Amino acid sequence: EEAVEEEEEAEGVAAPAATAEEEAAEAEVLQGLEAKGRPLPDLFLSLASRADRHGTPAMLRLLASHPHLALYRSPPPRRQTPLHMACGAAVSGAAGSVRALLYGAARLHGWAPPLESLDSQGVSPLMVAAMGGSAEVVQLLLQAGANVSHRAVSGKLARRDAFDIAVRSARLERRALWMAERARVVQLLRDAVEWRAAEAALLEEEEEVLGGGVAM
Repeated sequence: EEAVEEEEEAEGVAAPAATAEEEAAEAEVLQGLEAKGRPLPDLFLSLASRADRHGTPAMLRLLASHPHLALYRSPPPRRQTPLHMACGAAVSGAAGSVRALLYGAARLHGWAPPLESLDSQGVSPLMVAAMGGSAEVVQLLLQAGANVSHRAVSGKLARRDAFDIAVRSARLERRALWMAERARVVQLLRDAVEWRAAEAALLEEEEEVLGGGVAM
C-alpha cells in the first residue's frame, strides 16, 4: 500500500507534457545558465534554487537522465545539497523544486534524496525550510520523515533545532503577509515535536512493560 502511495506521489510530479510556450521558457532557463559556462552539477543547483514554474520541469528532466545530481553538494564553505537550496528558495505556493526532489525522478530510480544531509554547519533541509517560512515546504519534509530534533553545530544557528529557528524567524518577521505563514510553520513544527515526544514516551513505556514481563 505504501509503495503504491509513493508511486502515485512520484507520478504526480513527473515531468509533464509541456506546451510549446513552456518548452521555450524551460529552454531559455537552461540556455541562460549554460551560457555562464557552468558544469552540469552547478547548473542543477541553480535550477534547484529557483522558485519558479519553469525551473522545476527543467530540473525534473535533468533528474530523469542524471539522478545522481540530487546528491551533489555546493562548493565550500557551505556544502549544501540541492534539497537545501530548494528549501531556501521556496516561498509560499512555490514548492515545486522541493516536491520534485522528494518524489520526482530520483525516487523513480529507486532511491530518495538525502533528507537528513547536513551542510558544513550541521544544518538540515528542514532547518533551512523553517527559516525560509514556507508552510508547504515544511509539511512536505515532515511527511517525508524529516528529523525535528536535530540541532545545528556551528554558525548563527548553532544549538538551535527547526522549531527554535521557526519561532525566532516568526518573531523577526515584519511583513504582514508573511506573519500568518510563519505562524503556520511554527504550529506544524510544534505539533511534530509534541508527536515525536509522545511517540518516544509510548515506546519507552512499552519497553518497560516488556522488560518487566521477561523478568517475571
